[in-house]
Order: sequence, then structure tokens, then C-alpha cells
Amino acid sequence: MLGPLLRRLRKQSGLRAPEVAAELGVIRRTVYAYESGDILPAPAKLGHLLELYAATPGEKLDAFVAYTQRATPDDESEAVPA
Repeated sequence: MLGPLLRRLRKQSGLRAPEVAAELGVIRRTVYAYESGDILPAPAKLGHLLELYAATPGEKLDAFVAYTQRATPDDESEAVPA
């Protein structure tokens, strides 16, 4: 699952959610929504997250595999559900 992997990578990197949010140009709640699996990051944001977290090639592969398993053709929105 992508969410738990993103959370683990963020924790390993020593970054806090507000720092990640500022780097991505999103609100903190969006970072938590990525990590809980409530929403998927856009592919470009996923790549940015993985670079920010200094993910290994294996971790990047795991993340993109998890992303493709969860993504649907209609998954374009990053809106945090109300």
C-alpha cells in the first residue's frame, strides 16, 4: 500500500508533514491524506515526494507499483475529502 510506505519514508527522512506540505505547495492535511490512502498524489507529486525522501530505487519502484495498483483512469483529483 502506498500510504504506509509514504509515511515510513517521511519518518525515515526526518521530515515533518508541515515541511513536506510547504515543499509540495499543499496543506498539511493533504500530506496526511496521502499517507492514510484517502487520496493519491498526482504522479509528479509522487515523484517529488520520493526525491524529497531520498527513496532508494527499490522504494521508488515499490511506490510506483503501489500507485498503479490503486490508481484508476479517473484519478486526477487531489482534493481532500470533506
